[in-house]
Amino acid sequence: MIAAKNCASNILGPSVARTEEITIALIRRESERFRGISVLFFIPMPMRIMVERLYEWSPFNLETHLKAVWGEFQDYCGVSMPSYLPKTEYKDIDNPIAHRTNKHTK
Repeated sequence: MIAAKNCASNILGPSVARTEEITIALIRRESERFRGISVLFFIPMPMRIMVERLYEWSPFNLETHLKAVWGEFQDYCGVSMPSYLPKTEYKDIDNPIAHRTNKHTK
């Protein structure tokens, strides 16, 4: 399980595991790093054991649809938790050209 904790966003995942029980244990373990703050993670809704267990933890539920394939979908053998990459911005403070603005545009 990959986890990111910073001021922009707190994310668990992506992750893969053989069983729902293992995935729940990974989520519980990594969630300890985020005690007292909100953390975002996506769970696959067909994993009913995970869904029911996580609802016992009183999460905020936000549904989204992430699975899109071309052709016939072959179901996962195990649990695949997707994620996204948080937007980052790189600024080269040692490069004055990076800070130059075009004065001809408004």
